[in-house]
Amino acid sequence: MKSTFLFILLFLAAVSCSTEKQKAITADFDTVQDSTSILFSVTRLSGPEAVRFDESQNVFFISNFNGGGNDQDSNGFITKVDAEGNTVDLKFMTGNGKLSPSCSKRNVY
Repeated sequence: MKSTFLFILLFLAAVSCSTEKQKAITADFDTVQDSTSILFSVTRLSGPEAVRFDESQNVFFISNFNGGGNDQDSNGFITKVDAEGNTVDLKFMTGNGKLSPSCSKRNVY
């Protein structure tokens, strides 16, 4: 009985200590479009609302409300992030103080 218990305990310890590696997720068009996979987290955003991956530049563009979502104050901005999750330019595009096409409801074309 003791040997059976010891065998089960050793077996469970060996199974729980397996060194199975998780498959790394890479950013490409097929992965990021309509995906639930988390590639990375970006900090310092201000009301992020929409994300678009540009395959030709291998970057993400993230629209930021920067205030109330219904305010038409034109102070939102677009953040440019590389495929590894590094912020290339926090305020890649900014509002111009006037309502303009870049201040559309979704901010990303």
